[in-house]
Amino acid sequence: MKNNYFFIWVTFVFTFCTIATASEEWGEPKRDKESIKIYTRKTTYINFEEFKGVTELKTSLNSLVGLLEDTDACALWVYKCISEKTLSVVSPNEKYNYSVSEGYPFDNRDSIVNIIRTQDAESKTIIYQRTGIPDYIPIQPHLVRVPIVKGSWVLKPEQCGMVSVTFQTLSDPGGYVPSMLANYASVDTPYYTLLNLRKEVMKPKYQNTKNLVDEFGYYCQSPK
Repeated sequence: MKNNYFFIWVTFVFTFCTIATASEEWGEPKRDKESIKIYTRKTTYINFEEFKGVTELKTSLNSLVGLLEDTDACALWVYKCISEKTLSVVSPNEKYNYSVSEGYPFDNRDSIVNIIRTQDAESKTIIYQRTGIPDYIPIQPHLVRVPIVKGSWVLKPEQCGMVSVTFQTLSDPGGYVPSMLANYASVDTPYYTLLNLRKEVMKPKYQNTKNLVDEFGYYCQSPK
């Protein structure tokens, strides 16, 4: 069984590497508001647009990792998330998560995502690679399984205690969803997710998070 999941994962990685080379450039932001920029682009693989949201905020890497690792908080900040839980933990840096999201005016969706966290030893940049594994558990009644998810979170330390946050995803919602409506959501999803993240991560429970990952000592330069 594990070998089957490994094969699926490798297939997805290979497929989406191909997609990346066939994608359009990002172009101008589709939305630039509240210090959040949202980009979208088409691919030749599916009719749904890939999105990328970028923002920057003054906080620690540990606070952001604490929030991203807190499955119980999903409904508080991830756009249209109803619930999330961890199905299995492979290692401290790899797990499989199951989430249910609101599909209104269509059926609600569920997805299983393999999440792998890495951190660059020099820059301290953290990357969460997210790959959908739709057959990991049986399809649930009254829910539409999301067949394709490929995305990432990138947390990059900047000067003066700032962190650049990039949220990027290409997905197929499954079932019946007009591509025009899904592509409209490709702007709202990263925008409201990042907008909520900026507020949620400032809560004391995340600001007090320590020792999950290495921090980098970027300091402001004193004026000469």
